[in-house]
Amino acid sequence: MTTTDRLRLLDVNVLVALSLPNHAHHEVVSAWFDGVDQWATCSITQAAYLRLLMNPRVTGFEIAAADVLSGLGELTSLDDHVFLVDDAPPAEPSISFSRLKGPKQVTDLHLVDLAARHNAVLATMDGRMAQALMSQDRRHIELIPL
Repeated sequence: MTTTDRLRLLDVNVLVALSLPNHAHHEVVSAWFDGVDQWATCSITQAAYLRLLMNPRVTGFEIAAADVLSGLGELTSLDDHVFLVDDAPPAEPSISFSRLKGPKQVTDLHLVDLAARHNAVLATMDGRMAQALMSQDRRHIELIPL
């Protein structure tokens, strides 16, 4: 799904691709991001970003925790960034969780639900995400074409 001016909640893989010039999708995601007017993170995506960037198996090199925290601070201090407070209780989702099949989908569906509650879309590179959603809920994701 492509949107024009809706707020985008970036999933952690999009954040990582934006931050690492050596990431396989850095150029594609950066070009996509240049067209984004307003974007968001939340506690879950920020914590996952810290966890992944402090893992040399993900980045290909060591990054000190202080540097990762500083980089996150710089990224989220950009004028077009919005922090979404996580007010989406999984026990009362606003989207259907009826296609939930396993533990790996829980966070993804939760982030889609959070985006939906804030009239936003979850921006992702994960083409499988749409399969985990009912057709009426797919409008809450934006697949970044790779």
